[in-house]
Order: sequence, then C-alpha cells, then structure tokens
Amino acid sequence: NEQFSLTGGELTTAKTIAIDASGDKVTGGAITIPAGTKFYDANGNQLTGGTLDVQMIHFDGTNAASVAVMPGGGIYQNRINTPEGDFTGKISPVSFADIQMTVSGTEVKSFSQPIEITTEIAPITYNGTTETTIMAGDEIKVGSYDEEHPYFTEEETVTVEEVNGTLMAVG
Repeated sequence: NEQFSLTGGELTTAKTIAIDASGDKVTGGAITIPAGTKFYDANGNQLTGGTLDVQMIHFDGTNAASVAVMPGGGIYQNRINTPEGDFTGKISPVSFADIQMTVSGTEVKSFSQPIEITTEIAPITYNGTTETTIMAGDEIKVGSYDEEHPYFTEEETVTVEEVNGTLMAVG
C-alpha cells in the first residue's frame, strides 16, 4: 500500500510502484503515474482530496495458483469487450495485477492522462497467436477488468520488448 500527497487533487511528481519477482513468482510489475495526473470518480467528477492511496498486487501468469485467482480463473472462458464488440473467449495471462486507487476514500475510475503499466514476461510464456514461445517483437493485448461490470475490456495492443535480457510489456 502506497500513499501520495496531492495538491489541488493533482499528483505533482511522477510516482512508480513496483513489485519485484521473488520466490516462486518469476515476474514482476510496476505502475507509473505521471506528474500532473488528476483522478476521477465513476461519474467523471475530479477527486480533490489530499491523498492518493494505491494498493497493487502483482500475479505471475506462469504460476497456476496465481492464475486461479484471476477473474474467470485465467484461461477459462471470459466475456471480453473489444472495439469490434463483445464476445466470449479464452484469456491466457502473461501476468496481471490487482490495482485499487482511492482519493480520500473514493475509488478512482479514470485519469486525466494515461498511466503506464509495465510487466515482466517469463521466457517460457506461450504465444497462442504465433504458436511458439513469446519473444521480443510479438504483440499482445492488454486489458482491464472491472468487478462491477464482470468482463474484460481490451485496452490496447503492445509490442513485447527485451530490456536488459528480460521480456517486458509496457502499456
């Protein structure tokens, strides 16, 4: 759990929260919130409290116990909202995180600018599109899940990068 001071409901300096790989968790992840970010509630109203609370739990997509706690159980059938419409399909996570943010107790639902989510990808991760092990240059879809509306929303497609010998997805 991290807490950051806001001025006028705005983050004045960029903040990063990182969770490293450890134990049987072979991947880590991070979120970066840029300076100047404002935070909004479910109705689009700017939250003006003085403190941003961030809770983040990162899960390794190669760990069966982690995948089991993912909404829908990971690779099981899930409702997916895409720009082309809704469908039911399988999700095979490379990793995922549970991120909850509040400003003075009110849940953050959107931001004035994009935040960056970075996740490591285990080199043994299978890419169902290429039918090989995932590698730098592959494209993967990044999505979000809202428990109030139990489906995944496709947010963007990112290109897998290799950074210092580690595969990364940045979105």
